[in-house]
Amino acid sequence: MAAARRAREVGYGWLELHFAYDYLGQSFFSTHSNQRDDAYGGSFENRCRFLLETLAAVRQVWPEHLPLTARFGVIEYDGRDEETLAESIELAMGFKAGKCWIC
Repeated sequence: MAAARRAREVGYGWLELHFAYDYLGQSFFSTHSNQRDDAYGGSFENRCRFLLETLAAVRQVWPEHLPLTARFGVIEYDGRDEETLAESIELAMGFKAGKCWIC
């Protein structure tokens, strides 16, 4: 949130959240890297929580009239590609709606 506020204050016209390629956001969504047993791990809803909360926090300070995008990696080549893709589409729909259905 603070970084988004600073970007806005210095005049950036576009902000992208990087939730892909083993970065922090992807590590929460991944069933492989996320081995947590708290509210941020396990179920699909819990694994989405960090990404949705991050988006909601940034949305609080990033102006509606400026582009806000998210880079999101979905395929992990683990034999669950169809399931992972379906979950990713559901999460992307939550991004688009601007809703954190689990927060």
